[in-house]
Amino acid sequence: MHEESFEIKPISCQIRIIEPLRNYGIGSQLALACEKCCKENAIPYLGLDVNPADNAAAKRLYERLVY
Repeated sequence: MHEESFEIKPISCQIRIIEPLRNYGIGSQLALACEKCCKENAIPYLGLDVNPADNAAAKRLYERLVY
């Protein structure tokens, strides 16, 4: 049986929750969905970046999710 080999290439994207939809758990659900997708596809690394001066709420979310 022939197995295809492939290289995982980094993907970068920005996701923002608009103000009226914040504090409904959407950010948590998005982060968990990304983690699940990575696990299901054997992607070994998921990273994020946040500027706490610009987005303290996102920083708290990521800390709560143990990033």
